[in-house]
Amino acid sequence: LIGRESEFLTIPNRLKVPVWPLYQAIFADGRFNKIYQYQIQQIDQNTIRILIVKKQVWRDSDSGHLIQAIRTRIGDWFKVEIKFVTAIGRYGHKHRSFVSQAVSLK
Repeated sequence: LIGRESEFLTIPNRLKVPVWPLYQAIFADGRFNKIYQYQIQQIDQNTIRILIVKKQVWRDSDSGHLIQAIRTRIGDWFKVEIKFVTAIGRYGHKHRSFVSQAVSLK
């Protein structure tokens, strides 16, 4: 399988794991309809941060459910942080839904 190198999480021992299970967690259980915009950032080999521009229908419990859905899909490899923001910047001319630790996080 050949794909974008940037669409993989790096875990300890430099192993790579596809990022699509995180997308599945975000899209599951109606959460996608509660989000204007999102971005997944791998901060380091131990931490994932999910930036969310939320809609008014987002509930506090949705954050816990999202973290649990992520853990179900990728295990306990990462500390998962959710950060609510008012906007998510672009890299160049396009929005990136995933930014790896190799890309400068601004």
